[in-house]
Amino acid sequence: MKVEFEDALFGRHLEKALDDEPIAHFSLKAFDELVGGVRPRMTIIAGEPGTGKTSLLLQLADDIARQGMPALFVSLEIAPPQLIAKSLARMSGGELSVTDISRATQQAGEADARRESLSRAIRHYQQLIAPHIAFATATDAVEIGAMVAECERVREAKPVVFLDYVQALTSDAADADERLAIKGIVGSLRHAANSHEVPLFAISSVNRTSYDKPATGLSCLGGSSAVEYCSDSVAFLGIDGKGVERRTNMSRPIRPLKLTMLKNRYGTCDETTLLYDAEHATFAEES
Repeated sequence: MKVEFEDALFGRHLEKALDDEPIAHFSLKAFDELVGGVRPRMTIIAGEPGTGKTSLLLQLADDIARQGMPALFVSLEIAPPQLIAKSLARMSGGELSVTDISRATQQAGEADARRESLSRAIRHYQQLIAPHIAFATATDAVEIGAMVAECERVREAKPVVFLDYVQALTSDAADADERLAIKGIVGSLRHAANSHEVPLFAISSVNRTSYDKPATGLSCLGGSSAVEYCSDSVAFLGIDGKGVERRTNMSRPIRPLKLTMLKNRYGTCDETTLLYDAEHATFAEES
């Protein structure tokens, strides 16, 4: 392995140290402020079931694409057609739910209105999102690194990477216990983010013992403490409220969620409330 001393690299490193500004901002301002904008760092988004982690990640990716920056969305669970249905529902402005997307050209009565809403959402997606977003799958972090390099070669710009989700990747330690396997995965992801100098936003599962808790800590991260150690920031999505209020909020069509920064290497740990519209796969700030 080649080792280079700072007499050769100092200029480049100094330039980046003095110009450590976000390369972009998310339009979901509450989230953007918590993570400090889009920077070449590794951010983990964890949360209990039903909090819309994939929908949030996709909304962030669409936002980046809308700004004309390449977004690489690595999905290991949901196929591109289902992800696009979520995006179209969000872009319909509340006129179509995710389940409406497949029915918009089939239902009688409201068919014309549904078709028009769907047509507008499709045009929006084709013009603003599709040219700048790539969906992919991968077996390990090495493949993700290779895709980042290819994206940079083709687009002459570094992509913002979105991964759903960490624990679904494999590693060289896959035959060992889960903890060692996940340690290898997140270490490789960290290396890919650092070596390519790209922002990486990844979903992490949480331990089942952390389900249904109104508050949690870094110990909730699924499989290994390495998920915490290798990341720059860790955000946790949880249903807001306690007891009966919490259960009621979980059943609401628009769910109030508490987004808490459990770790923030370059900023403060704080929290904010987001509203999740599950039918339309949309996150908004509390008014």
